[in-house]
Amino acid sequence: MRIISVSLMVFAASVLAFTQAKLPATRVTIVRGVSISIPEPWYLANQTTNGAELAYPRSGPPPVPLPNEQVESAEELIAADARIAIFVEPMRNHADAVRRLVDIASEQAVHTELLTIADWPAIHQRYTGPLPQPGENASRRHRELALFTMTAIAAEGIVVRFDTIVAPKANPILANEAFQITKRVHIEGGNTEAARRDIDALSRLIDVHPIDSQKKNAPELDDMESDSGDTVVQHGNGELEVAISDDGLHVVVVANSGYAYSDDTGQDFTYGGKTPCIFNGCDGDPSIAIGKSGAVYYSWIGKPTAEPGGTPPNGKTDSLSISTNNGHSFKFLSNAVVCPTVTPKVCTTPDQEHIAADRKNSSMTGKDRVYLVWRNFSSLSLTPRIVCSSDGGKTWSAQTTIGVGDYPRVTVGGDGFVYVAYYSGSNIEINKFSPCDSGLVPQSGIRKKVAAYTQVVCPMPGLDRCDNGNTLSSQMVAVDDTNPSHIYVAFANNTSANNDDVMVYDSNDGGNSWNVPVRVNKKVTGRRFMPWVCTSGGIASVTWYDRRAATAAEDDLTAYYRAGAKQVSPPGVLQANPEVNVSGVNDPQCASGWPKGERSPLDATSCSTPQVAGKCQLPCVATVPPSCSGGFTGSNTPCIFNTPGACIAPETCQVWGRGAPKYGDYNGNACTPGLNGTEVPIICSVWASATPPRGVDTSATGIQLYASCNHYLPPGWCMQRLRRSVRVGGSWLEVRLRGLWNRKHRQLAGNRSFCFRPFTPVRTEESARFLRSQPGVLQGHPGAVCCSAHHGGDWR
Repeated sequence: MRIISVSLMVFAASVLAFTQAKLPATRVTIVRGVSISIPEPWYLANQTTNGAELAYPRSGPPPVPLPNEQVESAEELIAADARIAIFVEPMRNHADAVRRLVDIASEQAVHTELLTIADWPAIHQRYTGPLPQPGENASRRHRELALFTMTAIAAEGIVVRFDTIVAPKANPILANEAFQITKRVHIEGGNTEAARRDIDALSRLIDVHPIDSQKKNAPELDDMESDSGDTVVQHGNGELEVAISDDGLHVVVVANSGYAYSDDTGQDFTYGGKTPCIFNGCDGDPSIAIGKSGAVYYSWIGKPTAEPGGTPPNGKTDSLSISTNNGHSFKFLSNAVVCPTVTPKVCTTPDQEHIAADRKNSSMTGKDRVYLVWRNFSSLSLTPRIVCSSDGGKTWSAQTTIGVGDYPRVTVGGDGFVYVAYYSGSNIEINKFSPCDSGLVPQSGIRKKVAAYTQVVCPMPGLDRCDNGNTLSSQMVAVDDTNPSHIYVAFANNTSANNDDVMVYDSNDGGNSWNVPVRVNKKVTGRRFMPWVCTSGGIASVTWYDRRAATAAEDDLTAYYRAGAKQVSPPGVLQANPEVNVSGVNDPQCASGWPKGERSPLDATSCSTPQVAGKCQLPCVATVPPSCSGGFTGSNTPCIFNTPGACIAPETCQVWGRGAPKYGDYNGNACTPGLNGTEVPIICSVWASATPPRGVDTSATGIQLYASCNHYLPPGWCMQRLRRSVRVGGSWLEVRLRGLWNRKHRQLAGNRSFCFRPFTPVRTEESARFLRSQPGVLQGHPGAVCCSAHHGGDWR
């Protein structure tokens, strides 16, 4: 149970000397009514529309980079000894602000101190932990612990939050200095007596930490058959997203290995080329979105180096390319975020960006609205941020802080409002913003905390990155395409050492409150990771990697699954739709090898069979990496970890590289309302596997990307469509009399099936059979829908 201490007095001077308080100070306004005094040598590192970062200068030289290695681990990115991230959250009123403190306190299971600051109620926590790692490059070595503190103040209609990080090996007294700066914040309108009453109320609420996400789950449903029509997309590793056009014909897949497009609803793909980066240095982290105009937007990380004219300057970017021909080709559009090497206090790495576009509304100027979120690494650690464009990605807004947390994911609702999901400590949270040309204003009144959760635990045998530069719980938000106030959030929640559940939460009021969730995977023990969610016809479609088939002898067997969630009567009750084993095969993910090393020896040693995953190298000269200057050198002979004699002394078997990642840091899916307005939506699942799905003939070896784009047939659709479209002898009775209908099981008899093309109803049994029997007919008419006896769940 969380320990609570209560202090009903305003803090005066610190027990420890705060020498900086006597030095010259600069007062900075964070938002209207909130200002902070910054004593030297602390300085304002950067500022957003709703927050700021303060930093304390680095006391020593930066770590020496390893030979031939990029300087991109969290430790190597440190440009300050300490950092204070200030973030202001809008709330509807003071009561909501006080309740928000309860949610914030639940992010970390540590001692929580209650106090008053600036005559407002506040909470304070202190703990240690590793620094968040960048996704594309991270140290393969020991992750040192940093000192973290958090202070949150509930004022009138806002919560002001201060998150401090003291770098590993920096003087821990800086945490006390940061706390003194926090306690000197000026927030208008405080009242000592009212704050005392709030503290008393918080002392009764702060230890409430509900985590029962399984109560009132929907009844178990039988598995559906595996999807049909799987196809190869392209060769290469995961880390992918996918988008599908409104008419359902055009599908574009982007991954670290490049992009591919399809013009027949994902039945065949053409490789378009590598990431359309125009700089001398390029990186991955691809994301994709389609705007109302039909333009396809493709974001990626650039590494400009000695570019012509020095524009952009050396450093890193989050950049966009655009396609106006359904993803066949892309041209450079703009840089949404620029992190020059010479200004590390502003940003060092704009990591793992994700984009979204408004598909239903144009901006006030008639252009596409595009949004981009990213992990903003700066002087020390990171904050999640967002920018937007109201002119189709040509120019971008000022940066806005999303919240305090990590791994932001973004989507846009049909009313133009923007939602971002992220995690903060042990909570899954969202934030909501107004449309871009309405200021991208954070919205008050939403319940930011969606749920408490337990992160998918490591190791995950065979993955070369596990919660190190990524999050396998992979929270994602999607808005109901039929109701912009209905919001879905999906993520993986660990329940035991050998089980994770994929959970879906929903809100009927735009995020103001959250309903009882549903588990969309069957109640079968197995590891599950990297889910994603999209919506079609009001139904949330969720995809994920699933290891229910794994055994002690083969602990890495992984399939790719899809399921759904929808609301049923009474309103607010979620029900899981049947699962689909999309891949239909189990991929042994350890067997795909270690093409770019791993981030932890456990990635390989957790596999059931020995893995040649390490390399024989000389040990680091220093005793505490990653601050060593000796680096790793040696024969680089492949070796098996923890195996006597694997290397010739003094070399030892050590980790190398940073992970590809083989199966990605995230794995998207895509939905469309349907083909040319038809009532049958299309869901595209794309995944990485070194084992081809059933029925897919490929001579390629190694990891490939595969796609399965299928119609989702709502319950009852097949029977309704058959009644409406098939007329044999002009009578529904004739259909049953001719043996097509099994009255007992209420489905088509035997192997009978009917196929429909959009806007071309099948009128007779003969024409239905003809459409089904002609080679390539279905492939030649994208969007054809077939009903058969196997669609048992669709005949209700």
